[in-house]
Amino acid sequence: MSFDGSTIGTAGTGTFTNSVFTDIFTSGNADVDMIKIVLTAGQLYEIDIDNGVAGDFYLRIFDANGNEARANDDGNFANDDTVFSLSPFVQFVPNYSGDYYIAISPYYLNSYDPYSLIGRIAPENPLGSTVGTLTVSDIGPAFFGISSAIINTFPESSSDVTDMLKDEDGSQRVQLAGMIDTVIDVDMMRADLQKGDVVVVDVNGAIGTVLRVFRDSGAQIGFDDDSGSGDDPELIFTAPTFDDFYIGISSDGNSTYNGLDGSGTVGGATGEFEVIFHVNPTLI
Repeated sequence: MSFDGSTIGTAGTGTFTNSVFTDIFTSGNADVDMIKIVLTAGQLYEIDIDNGVAGDFYLRIFDANGNEARANDDGNFANDDTVFSLSPFVQFVPNYSGDYYIAISPYYLNSYDPYSLIGRIAPENPLGSTVGTLTVSDIGPAFFGISSAIINTFPESSSDVTDMLKDEDGSQRVQLAGMIDTVIDVDMMRADLQKGDVVVVDVNGAIGTVLRVFRDSGAQIGFDDDSGSGDDPELIFTAPTFDDFYIGISSDGNSTYNGLDGSGTVGGATGEFEVIFHVNPTLI
């Protein structure tokens, strides 16, 4: 099936079947295919294009007002086959429930207006007509933020006591292994701290990561990107009150999400990391 709509006003309509929407489209020269689909706020969706043998497409997602919410060119790590090495792929969490528009075009059409198509200019040697497959998968609730993504607590009251270490000076040290397993993933950990507790947080990973510290209100009180070894983050902070504090770890670039509900996440890299929390060390 191919969609004839090229703008928000003429977009064809896509529907979900068994949480997966799949359709075939054709693209070439200066063609844009636009599909309207209803998405649910807080759900994680994977939007994947398989280009076919000779295609090279560009993917854009627009909200109901025509604002670009996401875009991607060659992000498809879901397929290892080299046929799909130029395929767009995004993970997307809608901020509201309602209509969104998925636009597919040749790779060189990446800045056109979604209403008028102004800016849609093909090069001298445009991409020929190509058949591809679009798949939109509803992965499930996106568990990010203080309210829903608490994966560990410390210090000694932690339920995960196997990760608690005691140093000779009596300070407490927690060593955890984590995984940024989707490009918009945030791992959030809770710390029960006393007023004046000093905490050193050190992250080491195969990918660049960002470290943020929040109060339970969602207010950020600490941030670091690359103060540790190499480009890894390291942060020292002092608890201003007796309270719960939250440490968020995400991929480099995903640094402005809302700590309370996880909205505003953006794509980055995926990979493993190790984080060490050291509470009240004698030497810092």
